[in-house]
Amino acid sequence: MTISAEEIRRRAEEIREQIRADRRYLHQIPEIGTDLPQTSAYIKKKLDELGIPWRDCGGSLPEKMTE
Repeated sequence: MTISAEEIRRRAEEIREQIRADRRYLHQIPEIGTDLPQTSAYIKKKLDELGIPWRDCGGSLPEKMTE
């Protein structure tokens, strides 16, 4: 199923306040770099609530990404 950009915008507009609240919450978490346990736990919880499957990538990031 393909969703148009307009449909994505419409759906995002419907949940604008939740998106804003999530963004504000995430910006309060003082995690730096690529070790983000609280952020990833929050995102996993939200995805579970929405019924969206997810999986951990596992392992550390490639050195090129952490330079």
